[in-house]
Amino acid sequence: MTRYGRVVLTLIFSGVFACALLGPAGSASAQTIPLQPRTGGPCATVFGYLPYWNRTATLRYDLLTHVALFSFGAKGDGTLTNPSGWPWTSVINTAHTNGVKVILVATQFDPDTALTLITTPTYKNAFFSNIRSKIIACQADGLNIDFEGSGAYRSYINGFMAELTAYLHAEIPGCEVTFAGPAVNWGSTWDLPGLAASCDGIFIMGYDFYGSWSSTSGPSSPLTGGSYNITNTVYTQYQTVTQNNPEKLILGVPYYGNHWLTSSEDPRSSAIDHVSSLTFATAQAQSQTYGLLWDSVSQTPWYRYHDGTDWHQVWFDNADSLRLKYQLAKDAGLQGVGMWCLGNDTGRTELWDLLQEQFVDACLPPLDAIVVGQNYPATMMAGTTATAWIEFQNTGHETWQQGEVRLGTWNPQDRSSNFYTSGDWLSPQRPSEMDTSPCPLDSTVRFTFELTAPATPGVYTEAWRLVKEAAAWFGPDDIQFQITVTPIPIPGDFDGDRDVDQSDFGRFQICLSGSSVIQSDPACEQARFDGDSDVDQDDLAMFQGCMTGPDIAGDPDCAS
Repeated sequence: MTRYGRVVLTLIFSGVFACALLGPAGSASAQTIPLQPRTGGPCATVFGYLPYWNRTATLRYDLLTHVALFSFGAKGDGTLTNPSGWPWTSVINTAHTNGVKVILVATQFDPDTALTLITTPTYKNAFFSNIRSKIIACQADGLNIDFEGSGAYRSYINGFMAELTAYLHAEIPGCEVTFAGPAVNWGSTWDLPGLAASCDGIFIMGYDFYGSWSSTSGPSSPLTGGSYNITNTVYTQYQTVTQNNPEKLILGVPYYGNHWLTSSEDPRSSAIDHVSSLTFATAQAQSQTYGLLWDSVSQTPWYRYHDGTDWHQVWFDNADSLRLKYQLAKDAGLQGVGMWCLGNDTGRTELWDLLQEQFVDACLPPLDAIVVGQNYPATMMAGTTATAWIEFQNTGHETWQQGEVRLGTWNPQDRSSNFYTSGDWLSPQRPSEMDTSPCPLDSTVRFTFELTAPATPGVYTEAWRLVKEAAAWFGPDDIQFQITVTPIPIPGDFDGDRDVDQSDFGRFQICLSGSSVIQSDPACEQARFDGDSDVDQDDLAMFQGCMTGPDIAGDPDCAS
């Protein structure tokens, strides 16, 4: 099949399908890669629909967990149509490189066609097989079913989803199967608990409370107010699921708004005409021109203007209103949130910043840290002093302040350190304040302090941890310095047995060179008591003053 001047083929490698684009010469120019491991990212599901018309949009994959490719048309006979520009190899590979799951979206918005598909075994089985091949071909990670409209198909959808889910789980281990569910169960025609049980999750389409069909202007996604709103959706429409299986629900929010001509400037005034839907980026920019208003009934923003003839009203969601919905999802313990649709904020950062705030930064503990560097002496002579430091990165969301966050002794907590240095440490249990302050999230700071080796030689293990005074200990609990403390040398103790006796005198004699005769042998360094370059009678006299005899401890200060 030829599309856009390129040949789109499905290749098979070792029994596994892979999407590829073939260039003019027939050589493979791109292949999909599997999902890569991920570190970090959101602490809840962030599921974004990416429609074909926005497929080239720049996305913050670090703030997404799922990108849903919209859409594959599901025909009544089980065959599928590809989205425009398929295959989206670049999107898939970028997502997978960043550890973001790729979900294929199958759509059918005609209820009669949906009914034919899901109630005709031959067509249903063909759909199962065809969608399986699509998922395998592009190494996708799951499927989202978006069948909409009122009709008899709703009575059969739960059985269909249960069969589809079981089939894909068996055929493609780890494959996620979700359904795009309604915000309001009009006429109670959906069995929402049964729907949730039939698949891995429901993406609640938490929008379109107002639209082109509405007799008045109003918010697409009211948090509160009126008979139906998002709060009602989560706690009433999906009550059983929210109470028993909240991890099955993803709250979808709108990245768009609606523009009406209205009969007056008043909120929710009669709609003369629905002009259009418009993206968040467009609405946010226009609201800065016309003046942003806040509707306290629905807890959503809107704006209005008069063009000289008519009143215009635009209702949309921005970071302030979405923050409230995200908090609702978190309070209810839902799996996460999502949006229709990615790319509608192109050129703006507010909605990405909100995801960072709500699902990355807010999930961090108030106080946490990692060690990014440290330095200390592995060996010290008893009684000597050396400088040490530990550098931390703040990985919690609370800013560290001088006088609050300190380095403390650990294992056991608050013990008196063997390396306490009077005049430099805050106390025997607190080596140091931060070198600089403040230290906000992702910043690094050092704690520099002096170590004074104890008088008793041996191997010492010193453990440290961060502490916010009168609040909490935090950060790594395995920071250790292992320091070998060596004894202070005893002048004249050539054999290292800690006394000065005839054995040492014999070695001293070997080094005796006489006055003004340079003794250059490194082994005789210890024999030069007076510090000059020879070993003579002056050195001998000092050596004799240090002699103690066999097994009698020498005096480290005997030559001073």
